Amino acid sequence: MLTSRLLLCALALLVSVCQAGPFSLASDLENVSVKRTIDISTNREKVETVIEVRNPTQSPVDHYLLAIPEERFPHLAITTAKVQGRSLKTQILDEDFGADSKVKGSEGFQFVAVKFRQELQAGDTVTLTVDQVLTHVLSPLPAKIGQLDAQKMLYQGAHYFDSPYATKEQTTKFKLASSNVAGWSKKLKPAVKKGKTITYGPFRDIAAFAANEPVKIHAENNYPFCTMTKALREIEVSHWGNVAVEETYAMRHSGAELEGGFSRVDMTKRPQSSSSAFRSMRTTLPASVHGVYFRDVIGNISSSSLRYGSGGAELEMRPRYQLFGGWQTDFYFGYNAPAKQFLSRHKTDTDIYVLEMDFGVPFQEATTDELTVKVILPEGATDIQTKLQFPVDSQTQEARYTYLDTTGRPVVVLQKTNVVGAHNQRFRVQYRFSKVAILREPLFLAAIFALLFLSTMFFSRLNLSLDAPADSPESAAQVPSANGVSEPKTAKVQPTQSLTPVAKVTVKDLTEIAVAMAQAYSHYVQDDRDQKQLDKATVLHRQLDQDLDQLAKQDGALFVTWSSSVRRAAHNMKLASKQVKNTSVKEQLIALLNVIRDSPQQS
Repeated sequence: MLTSRLLLCALALLVSVCQAGPFSLASDLENVSVKRTIDISTNREKVETVIEVRNPTQSPVDHYLLAIPEERFPHLAITTAKVQGRSLKTQILDEDFGADSKVKGSEGFQFVAVKFRQELQAGDTVTLTVDQVLTHVLSPLPAKIGQLDAQKMLYQGAHYFDSPYATKEQTTKFKLASSNVAGWSKKLKPAVKKGKTITYGPFRDIAAFAANEPVKIHAENNYPFCTMTKALREIEVSHWGNVAVEETYAMRHSGAELEGGFSRVDMTKRPQSSSSAFRSMRTTLPASVHGVYFRDVIGNISSSSLRYGSGGAELEMRPRYQLFGGWQTDFYFGYNAPAKQFLSRHKTDTDIYVLEMDFGVPFQEATTDELTVKVILPEGATDIQTKLQFPVDSQTQEARYTYLDTTGRPVVVLQKTNVVGAHNQRFRVQYRFSKVAILREPLFLAAIFALLFLSTMFFSRLNLSLDAPADSPESAAQVPSANGVSEPKTAKVQPTQSLTPVAKVTVKDLTEIAVAMAQAYSHYVQDDRDQKQLDKATVLHRQLDQDLDQLAKQDGALFVTWSSSVRRAAHNMKLASKQVKNTSVKEQLIALLNVIRDSPQQS
């Protein structure tokens, strides 16, 4: 029993030790051969290192450490490693890893660990290919040049391959942009220059963390030094079948600055003389894009063209003027694409969607200092997960409110500095979005219109007047008697007083009102145009029109028989009352009475 407990304690101690330090500088790997190819013909340094690694120890090793000097580490954009064409995982170790290891010579370096797919057994050998890209390591010398002058760049590096392992043999080859070299280091032999290449080595038996000899190369390099100081890519996903992309850039020529004024005459006479200036930028978009637009921030000062081909849509942007060193411009462009090209559903759970897009900028020749990628998901998206093939500086989430949004659309924000073309790799955003959530905005819009219509119906039927109700004693008016001769039983009718129609209108009622109206018009003419009689006749005329409308709703046939004749006679009586001659009034009154006499009687 005691023996088993001791074995368990020893096993737990061994596991804890292994977990505490997965990477170590104490391993005795050996670099059998190192061949470096450093390309400085563009605006960045591209390093390809082919390392033949051997494990001379008796224990297996599962990783390889790359050493980068601290002064060069901020310029390191990306590191990738392969064995026989298969990619390996890389991990940037803590900046204090070298100092904490207490290995002599490890101070002043930062380390990147390369994880083998299979442990390197004792005595085995593997060929490791490491690709690295460093930015802003070339400096213009001179810093300012004329419009027609060639641009020259100064590179400062090292002869030896910095490594925590001993190296048996190594060679370094530099690729230049031009064979026109103003100067290069020749102190360490052998060194050979041939055309656009300079080769150092082979050097043999170099110790781990050996003191490195600096190398300087000053050569002509008219490559456009395009730097995006700030870049913003916004990807908006719509489940109605569209993905909208808009990219905003602040671009600067980071090469040798233009000295003196710009000469339009020199540019016209010798257009190819300013070889380091920007003339155009090209990028390839997916072939299915549509609605492509390009704008300058300060106005349309550039021209652009879009051509569709078998490999996609090529967008070319050409500034109005060539962009010289130190000059800068801001622009943005965007496009729409079918969602099915980038958005897919999970195989087992249909409520889970996966968006796959490119991370980096589409301009391969550009170096981006600060890149922000925002993925705007539809409102209601949850369980958001992001997967990238390399680490980023920060990853956060925020909300954006647009039209008809209530809780806001979730936005995934990815930020990274020192971005190059090698970062233009696919990244994945996975989220959950229910089928009902897509109806959120249409239902919300329908509810708004329904509320608007109901409000309109309510307020159109709302009576806010202060008039007395129709059945109140104050508004009730007595109509004339049936003989058509007697005066109304009510007091004198005021001009502003209105007669409200009864619930059911009969021909008898209409006859009484028509006779009273004709009588009032007659008294108006005979009594030297008494205004009170005219007001009374006007009120009765209005009452007659209202009752005729009511009669139309009750009995259509009876209304047709009565309405046209009575309305015409009443209108003529009103016109006749305004004439001086009483004979006209009398004729109109007789016509009206004949209409009333001939009308069908209904009680």
